[in-house]
Amino acid sequence: MNIFLKLSAILFLSMTQSCDSTKASATEKKAETNTTKAMNTLISEGYVAGTIKYQVESKCSYILIDEKTGIKYDPVNIGEEKFMPYKNDANKVYFKYLSLRRMNRCNEASPVQLIDIQLRQE
Repeated sequence: MNIFLKLSAILFLSMTQSCDSTKASATEKKAETNTTKAMNTLISEGYVAGTIKYQVESKCSYILIDEKTGIKYDPVNIGEEKFMPYKNDANKVYFKYLSLRRMNRCNEASPVQLIDIQLRQE
């Protein structure tokens, strides 16, 4: 009888633990789905997924690299106050820009004017 109680208790505990892991998995999937929806919304609004790169010895101190195409952009207005929080090397961001028809400040990147930047949550 004593062995039966011990086995029943172990079985009960193992079943309750497995239910908790399923709940955690469902919560993680929901958070991932929300992130994917936010990403798709931003991309449909004209944002581009990219990375900010700081270049020490260049006329373009900061460049944005489009992660999908690899194209490099020179954001000429990144020094504006509203973009200051994003000026960190290797920040993963969504950015919206306007192409500029002017001479390049540096050879490796095309000049653009930033409209908006948002940090990516990954």
